[in-house]
This record gives sequence, structure tokens and C-alpha cells, in this order.
Amino acid sequence: MTEKDKELIALFRYGLIAPLLTDTVSSHTAYLDEISAKTHDVPHYGIRTYNRKTLLEWHRLYRRHGFDALKPKVRTDKGSSRALPAESVKLLLKLRNENIHLSVKLFQEWLIYEGHFTSSDCSYSTVYRLLKKHQLLKPSAIDTSDRRRFAHIDINTLWQTDVSHGPYLSLNGKKRKTYLIAFIDDASRRITGAQFMLAEKNEDLLHVLKSALLTCGKPTMLYADNGKIFRSHQLNTSCATLGIALVNTKPYDPKSKGKIERFFKTVRSRFYPLLTDADLMDLDVLNQRFEAWLARDYHHKVHSSINEAPMVFYMRGSDRIKHFSDPRIIDEAFLIRVTRKVKSDATISLHNALFEASPMFIGKSVDIRYPNESPDKIYIYENSVRIYTCNKVIMKDNAVAKRNNNPISYSSLGGVPHV
Repeated sequence: MTEKDKELIALFRYGLIAPLLTDTVSSHTAYLDEISAKTHDVPHYGIRTYNRKTLLEWHRLYRRHGFDALKPKVRTDKGSSRALPAESVKLLLKLRNENIHLSVKLFQEWLIYEGHFTSSDCSYSTVYRLLKKHQLLKPSAIDTSDRRRFAHIDINTLWQTDVSHGPYLSLNGKKRKTYLIAFIDDASRRITGAQFMLAEKNEDLLHVLKSALLTCGKPTMLYADNGKIFRSHQLNTSCATLGIALVNTKPYDPKSKGKIERFFKTVRSRFYPLLTDADLMDLDVLNQRFEAWLARDYHHKVHSSINEAPMVFYMRGSDRIKHFSDPRIIDEAFLIRVTRKVKSDATISLHNALFEASPMFIGKSVDIRYPNESPDKIYIYENSVRIYTCNKVIMKDNAVAKRNNNPISYSSLGGVPHV
């Protein structure tokens, strides 16, 4: 199991206990009963069910030790295979094709009842993973869940986020498209963070979110659509580490994010007409104009939905703002996580730059984390603990650095060489 697998499993577990941590369910007991009665498609493990005791244990671990405590421990029998033999797989698939009408659960029970397999050889999760791999599961039932308008009463309970197409800039004689990434507080309609970017990449979203968290504190939930950047492993991990429940809407359902969409409409009708050619020559100038407009116009204009100015509403609930005790907590949560192999010269290659590691890591694949911005340092982690700091390689410094290797003995080679 790789470190990424462990993080995906931890994110899944966090998703189950997040309503308990954020206290967004009316009854903890009823919620635990509901979750315990369901089967869950778990990353790496497949279909599983969990009882109340397990869920409460995860809740306790997260409260005491944070997100990393939700990662699974290494198996004591690691290295021994528990997969079905090839002959058993062939038989199981043949029987499935003959009984495709049965649900997976009924099919697994039928296999054991008919004596084709024993319960120890043929668990539900084993059958499910195998059938899923060969696309022999039955189609999922149509989702008929109800969707209704909502609005939270307290600030920082939920932030909505999305990306909107912005105006074109004229940079060095070329037209460049901009993207407005924004976060809005659901209760007050205050814009907790917003900035124009030249791309809608994961690092751009994280940059704006990080700024919003430093300014407005931590929301209980973050509500986003199913766009690629909102489903990224990095965003999920950062939110889980900070104790923020990330909720994704259904695909192709913009109406479910009505407040942020309404804000973008306001920007198009009230801000864009104010821009001049000079404002569209530089990204920093555009963002400065936008911040000034938010402060002067949007935040202090009465919002029709709440009959109050967003900033006035937000400041009335300022006692609910939960600022981080140390900004470094946010920095740590937003470190990008990747795996790299250490080269034979004890260097790690990242974004066309080299970083110097200890020779003890040569040939090993290591988990590294680094800041979203262009890093001068990267960090090696083991079991979620930082164990080494790698500095960027500076070639001219290495050229004059002293080595620990033994110097060449010219006498042993037959004297000093001629120059």
C-alpha cells in the first residue's frame, strides 16, 4: 500500500466522521446507525461495512491526533498474497456471467451456499473487487434525491466556491484570458477570498483558499462543484488536515451553487463595466481594482436576499470566527505531496530543479512535500513525519565544496601526473 493509498483511505474515513466533527447532523446516534447500515466502496479495500464502534474510534483518533491518525496501519502479514488463484477467478467469472441478474451480495452468498467457494476464500469485498474490475456489476440505481434551496444562519458554517471566466488582459502584446476564483460565505454573502488568475489550476485555487483562511478563519464546510480542481487529492487532503469538510455537488448542477453564481453575475454587471484599458494591462492592477470594488461597493451595499450589507452581517457574527493559532498550521496543510526517487548523486528532481538529499536516501522512493510557490526547499516525510530538509542545488557552490571522499594518492598511481 502506497502513501497515496493511505491518504485516500484516510480521506474516506474523514468523510464518514466529518458530520460528527462539524456537528452538522441533528442526532449523532441516528447518523451512526445510518452509516453502520450501509455498505461503502472504500479506496483500495473495496466494499466494506463499519459498525458504530469503528466510526467512534476514528472520531476519537482524529480529535486526538489529527488527519494522519486515520491512515491505516501496515499489515502484519505484508508481503503474503491473499488473492484468489487463477482457476478460482476463472470459475467465479463464468458463474457470474450465468447469474448476472443476482445482486453482488446475493451472488456471493449463492457461491458459498452451492459449495463453489468457502466463506474464507470468497468474502464480499473480494467478490466485489473482482466483479468491478471485469465490469460485471449491476448498474447503479437512479438517484432521486431531493434538492432544495438552503441558507445557513451562522457565518463560516459553509463557504461556496467556484471559478468564473474573467476579462482578457493585454500582456506583452498578447491576449491572455483570466479566471476569477472566489469563495463566498453562505450566511452573510461576504467574499472571504477572491482573485483573478491566468489559469484555473490546482495551485491557483489553493493560493486563493490559503489567503481566505488567513483572513477570515476556518469554515466548517467547503461547498464546491465536481470540477477537476475541486476534486483534487491535494484539496481533499488539505481540507481534511485542517478539519474542513469538503462537499462536492452533483455534476452539471450549477443551480446547487446559486449564491456564488449570483455573485459572478454581479461582478459581470457592476464591476466589469468600470474597467479601463489601463486596468487590463496588468494582472496585479486588475486584482487591486477588484479588491477596491469589493471593499467600496459589494461588501457595503445591502444584499436583497438578507436585507443587509454582507460585511455588516459578517461582523455581527465575528465571535464565530476561528482563526488559526499559528499560520504555519496552514502552510503545513497546503504543502504539495508527491513521490520521487532519489538519484545516484543524492539529488531529487522537481520542476526542472535539483534538490540535495542525504546519501542515505539514494535509490529510494521517498514521499516529499513542498510549498505551492516555487520552493527553495523541499521536505522528506516518513509516516507523515518530516525527517529531512532538502535545499536547492547551487552548482557553483558544489564546485568548491569539500568532499568527505579520500583524496587521490598520485604516488600510488606512479607519481604526479604531467600537466
